[in-house]
Amino acid sequence: MNRRSTFLFFLFLNLFLIVFLGSCKKKEIVPDLRDGLFLEYQLTQSGKEQDNIPIRFDFKAKDSKTYLFSVRDESAETKIHFPEYNNVEVDASLYTVKSEPLSFSEEAPKKGEPLEFNPFGPIWLPAGKRYIGAEVNHFLKVIEQTSYQEKPAWLIEHQNFDPNVRAEIKLFYDFTNGFLLGGEIHTRGILGESQTESLQLLHSNLPGWK
Repeated sequence: MNRRSTFLFFLFLNLFLIVFLGSCKKKEIVPDLRDGLFLEYQLTQSGKEQDNIPIRFDFKAKDSKTYLFSVRDESAETKIHFPEYNNVEVDASLYTVKSEPLSFSEEAPKKGEPLEFNPFGPIWLPAGKRYIGAEVNHFLKVIEQTSYQEKPAWLIEHQNFDPNVRAEIKLFYDFTNGFLLGGEIHTRGILGESQTESLQLLHSNLPGWK
């Protein structure tokens, strides 16, 4: 094989690999967002007293690429919205595009970061993070495949051994669609005081929910 033939051979080989690898590239999997999507949870806070608060996540299409996300307290007669989640603009991958909370809060979503419902965490687990050992962020890690409320789920845990406050977090995400099914946060202060917060998905118009 002469030099020219060798050059042409490797040129066509490189072109073939580029086309082949491009065709094999996996399409990005995004959450099943649509106009009117809602998720209804029970938020329970216990310490000295216990409060059960029904809350609702709502998504409304702003345009073909973004949605407006809000959270409201369903127990209130006026359906009060959580001020830090006032029409948060998110993209199709549930990253925050724009956040304008009604009042200042450290828990308000941050621009350019995955949408979270604090203090629990992300409301959606990306497909690329759905395997044992995956690091969701600096604090959360996928521990195992399990079940939650009789639904297949991914369990994510985080333990913070801060010298002042110890926090234990367990989050459960739907095995198939990746949305947050529920979770628990246990905190204990230096004086021994403890508090538990839990979140449980009760109803949604996601596929597979009634």
